[in-house]
Amino acid sequence: MVEILDTTLREGEQTPGVTFKQEERLKIACLLDDFGVNIIEAGHPVVSDDVLKSVKIISNQGYNAKILAHSRAMKKDIDVARSCDVDWVGIFFCISNERLEQQFRMNLNEAIDLITSTIEYAKDHGLKVRFTPEDT
Repeated sequence: MVEILDTTLREGEQTPGVTFKQEERLKIACLLDDFGVNIIEAGHPVVSDDVLKSVKIISNQGYNAKILAHSRAMKKDIDVARSCDVDWVGIFFCISNERLEQQFRMNLNEAIDLITSTIEYAKDHGLKVRFTPEDT
């Protein structure tokens, strides 16, 4: 079975000069659900209070689509996602050796341990998980 995961609400705002108003986020989510998208990535709720509020509202609309919140590999981010009543969390973390050493001061094994523990934490709290290896 093929499922469609749409990232417009998060990736779209990473485009220079693009910022969605809350009403626009809700309209986009409604259109995506009407279209039949299976999973809507509603946003990264720790980015701003506005995104947090939008993710909460979208996740409580009763859409057919499952709602996913974007999250760093941090338990506090998972807790914020959980507070939004989402079905899924999209966890990301770097696995590039150079960036791990320079930015995070860890090696690949330590990164894998962090990623694994964060995924387990999310799953233990009832979330389904998609993991994205960043900077690979």
